[in-house]
Amino acid sequence: MSPASERPMPDSLNPGLLTDQLVVGEATVHWGMVGAGSRTVVLVHGHQAHHMWWHAVVRHLQNSWRVILFDLSGHGLSDHRENYAAGVQWAHDLLAVLDVSGADRPVVIGHSMGGRIAVSATADRPDLVRGIILIDSMVRVVPRHNAAPAWHPDRRPRVRSNRDEAVARFRLKPDQPNPAPEILRPVAQYSVGPIADGWGWRYDQRGIPGVNDAAVTSAMANSQVPLRLVHAEDSRVLGADAVTEVERLKPPGGLRVIRLPGCHHHVVLDEPERIAGLIDELAGAIYLCDEGPGPVGAHHDLRSTINKGAHNGR
Repeated sequence: MSPASERPMPDSLNPGLLTDQLVVGEATVHWGMVGAGSRTVVLVHGHQAHHMWWHAVVRHLQNSWRVILFDLSGHGLSDHRENYAAGVQWAHDLLAVLDVSGADRPVVIGHSMGGRIAVSATADRPDLVRGIILIDSMVRVVPRHNAAPAWHPDRRPRVRSNRDEAVARFRLKPDQPNPAPEILRPVAQYSVGPIADGWGWRYDQRGIPGVNDAAVTSAMANSQVPLRLVHAEDSRVLGADAVTEVERLKPPGGLRVIRLPGCHHHVVLDEPERIAGLIDELAGAIYLCDEGPGPVGAHHDLRSTINKGAHNGR
């Protein structure tokens, strides 16, 4: 783990939604559970993000679902590691949270890299989940070369003199129109925390690798549980060509693609109520087992369920 002086520390002004901790391979991972009901979903955030990316979605889910959230190691309040092993450690984080929570085969929903982690983590343990929903997660059926990630063990975190200065520098990656201020502000606030000499980003700034492309594609192609891929059509991460390739996969558990026109990559922030409704619909159907695997390559276009008229993609 990184030196204690550089580890994430709580911020009393924005403590987040996590109330519990567990140790996964010497790193403390922060997690929590909110909501009510007999059905459970697990929300996994993306690269250089944290659980508060889901805060507005949770608000619309918690009356009818138990919702489990956590900060992956190297993100949010969870400890930094000396080696992230191309995402393998994050798979261990997810499996450990599934175990300690006691959830009975929940549906796992991952945004961006979180979806890649979800399918990779459960590839050998399909008995742990009922299904997986990937929200604008990059899937390369023809993997690119996975170069060794840049790792700078001696890199010092960028330090700002005060909290407001640090928060003001927050930007979404990739760039896109900003969500509503009341949605974005808590995300930006939780992204920074007190460090030894001031305030800085909570994610590990020494370098965080991605998840191996080939492992993700293999896990999806061989998945024993239902997969649902939500594509934000204006995304700069998941393109239409990649989605077409994904639709050619033939996983035993079935795969469907849901297209969201006019939406950007950070759709969980842009359209939290709509995403919560989609999660409720898709995860609920998986629980009820009334969808079945469906024909290979089938897709569901939600244009009819999205508000008609102008859409600014926020």
